[in-house]
Amino acid sequence: AGKTTAAADEPAQASPPTAVTAAEISGAFQENEVKAKRDYGDRRLQVTGKIKEIALDFADRPSIKLRGANDTHGMGISQAGKMTDVTISGLSEDAAAQLSKGEDITVICDEITEVMGGPVLSGCTI
Repeated sequence: AGKTTAAADEPAQASPPTAVTAAEISGAFQENEVKAKRDYGDRRLQVTGKIKEIALDFADRPSIKLRGANDTHGMGISQAGKMTDVTISGLSEDAAAQLSKGEDITVICDEITEVMGGPVLSGCTI
């Protein structure tokens, strides 16, 4: 007979998330989108970065952009033409309303995808 432990009954999300900065994620996607998706795609992430923009997406849901790597002109695009911002989605309106542009923030996100070459984190909470 096998042993039953409390750890075996805990959900997979109980493991600590991988800590990373928005700049690290952004730089990885600029360098090689395939490798970045493979390296970051199958784990929960604890992402820290500076808020660049607080907006609503096409469906009026909060969308937060964190400043990424190589954004030399503040336009969200590197000199090489790569997307630099890291988009955070999944925050509630109440949580997003409490944030301020320029503020440092740490979020925990369940999934990372790529849209037009830029990283998009979803299922995020503060």
